[in-house]
Amino acid sequence: MNKNKRIYLDYAAATPIDERVGVAMTQAWAEFANPDTPYQEGRSASAALEQAKKQIGNLLSVRTDEIYITSGATESDNLAILGAVRPHVRAGAHVITVATEHKSVLTPIHQLERESARVDYARVDSGGVVDLDDLTDKIGDSTVLVSVAYASSEIGTIQPLAKIGTIIKKVRESRVKQGNATPLFLHSDCSATVGLLPLSPARLGVDLLTLTGSKIYGPHTGVLYVRQGVAHMLQPLTFGGGQQKGLRPGREDVASTVGLALALEIAEGMRASEVERLTTLRNRLLHEVQQLSPTCLLNGSPTHRIANNLNITLPGFNGEDLVAHLDARGIAIATGAACAAADEVPSHVLLAIGRTADEAQSSLRITLGRQTTGEQIDRFLLIYKQVLARLATI
Repeated sequence: MNKNKRIYLDYAAATPIDERVGVAMTQAWAEFANPDTPYQEGRSASAALEQAKKQIGNLLSVRTDEIYITSGATESDNLAILGAVRPHVRAGAHVITVATEHKSVLTPIHQLERESARVDYARVDSGGVVDLDDLTDKIGDSTVLVSVAYASSEIGTIQPLAKIGTIIKKVRESRVKQGNATPLFLHSDCSATVGLLPLSPARLGVDLLTLTGSKIYGPHTGVLYVRQGVAHMLQPLTFGGGQQKGLRPGREDVASTVGLALALEIAEGMRASEVERLTTLRNRLLHEVQQLSPTCLLNGSPTHRIANNLNITLPGFNGEDLVAHLDARGIAIATGAACAAADEVPSHVLLAIGRTADEAQSSLRITLGRQTTGEQIDRFLLIYKQVLARLATI
């Protein structure tokens, strides 16, 4: 099938590069010199890098020196989680998260368990929203880190992150009064929310915030926001030349950082109009799918949900079969998070919100993006109906 006629509906996994971002990166590749060198070429590369970081900081309303550039969201999550907790493992470090987190959060937390850290998982309801009372009850004197994504890239549920930030602030104040010097950090992977929800670390109350360009039509470069005064308390994962205060050493990629900064600027500029457009398309798609599949179940919160996400369970159908048949007809969608696409086990996210193993394996994740049009939705629905009829006869 002609690639140009295919319909891509997996924007939560990856987005194409915005042409403006591509142009900016091509121009920035002229800055080939090492930014750490003292001569003119190095100074020019350093200036371009710092300007891009300043741009990112301004868009997040944070200081430039609170921005750390990484290879992607996975590295940012690992640096935040392992970096914050490892210095306290011998003292009985305790971590709290939720079972619906992305594997780039859960896997380093599982590693901390192997290193003798204690881990608790706050309850979530059937929509995937964290139980704030349960989370609060689980915070103890040795809790070092709470990690909760702002929104799930798989089921789209938005978490009450600012309320969690308020809880963390109150615990810190209580610890000061009690003379407990154990630090308490709040980390959030916000990769799924860039361009869909306002991102202000100060308003959200987070100490560590992850985002990536791969979800906003930019390069697969990551950012870790580290609140002022926190960086020196984190243990680096790698060691080298001391770049980025030694927390994330290694030569920075100037062109990718420039591209990420522009991608973030464009995403923020389009946010209001794009959220309105995507919400309209998503709601129409859900309505039509429910008409075609009356037994389908919506996964994730029906109200606290990012605009581009639709995750459904179709009892009686196999999700992988649906994906394969739709792919053959020119539709690109997924059963869940891209990192788990090769797994043959049910989605841990869907199991965590109460779906059975069979239901989890009968699910589809459809995520919309800038190139998604009403005409594409119409075409998808037509093919979807045909594929359901075909599979029902097999």
